[in-house]
Amino acid sequence: IETVINDVETDEFTRFQILEAWSKTDELRPSIAAQLINHISLESIDTAHLVTTVERSGLVTKDQLYEAYKAQAKRKNADNCFQSTPGYKTSDNVNDAKRSPDYVICD
Repeated sequence: IETVINDVETDEFTRFQILEAWSKTDELRPSIAAQLINHISLESIDTAHLVTTVERSGLVTKDQLYEAYKAQAKRKNADNCFQSTPGYKTSDNVNDAKRSPDYVICD
């Protein structure tokens, strides 16, 4: 299952669903799946799925969920950090923003 999770070309939520389905087929598998959850980037899973499917699965700890939510919040803040003002250029490149007066970085 570790190979499948690492090699399948899909989003992190689908990887989680594969692992969760696998974990339900044998009573020993949930503990193995809980260890394999580290192969899945929980912060890349939509918050709505984290709150429902992932949290209810019992495969992740509260600490793992907290870290995923925290990473999402930081990423959202970083995504919103660049604010364009009228007549100013915008960029997704942080280094451009640091070097150029044409960019505004919010705190």
